[in-house]
Amino acid sequence: ARMIEASRKAGVGPMAAVAGAVAVYVGRGLMNFSDEVLIENGGDLFIFVKRTLIVGIYAGSSPFSRKIGLKIEPAIIPMGIGTSSGKVGPSKSFGKAHAATIVSHDPILADAVATGMGNRINRPDDLGPACHWAMSVDGVIGCLGILDDKMAALGKIELVPVN
Repeated sequence: ARMIEASRKAGVGPMAAVAGAVAVYVGRGLMNFSDEVLIENGGDLFIFVKRTLIVGIYAGSSPFSRKIGLKIEPAIIPMGIGTSSGKVGPSKSFGKAHAATIVSHDPILADAVATGMGNRINRPDDLGPACHWAMSVDGVIGCLGILDDKMAALGKIELVPVN
């Protein structure tokens, strides 16, 4: 049901949220055994940590790949990061983004909206409108879109350099 709800908000099919859903349910289950949990599932993350974390962005052949990251501060509510790509990995995308990344307190929503955002990026001029669309989805905290040597970012996210 949560995959269907998230996919409706994002305008994609429910399977676009499956990796986020797996991360959520595994992560929530592990929270019973640990005071910190980090689940990564093919670019979709469930994060519940008590320290600052830098999550690196892999964007294939883009010059930004492995050079920038998202700084995630500790939070009492788990965070989710979803990344979709039309150029990296086996997932189907109707766009050409190297990376379409969404931050939300709901990893299922982050996964679905990342797919919807990635579907909207086919040329550099699409980055800004795709980010604005993503930020219009209730529950999205921030977004990052990368295509070749161009990027757009909006919301309550902090980009940092990584080595």
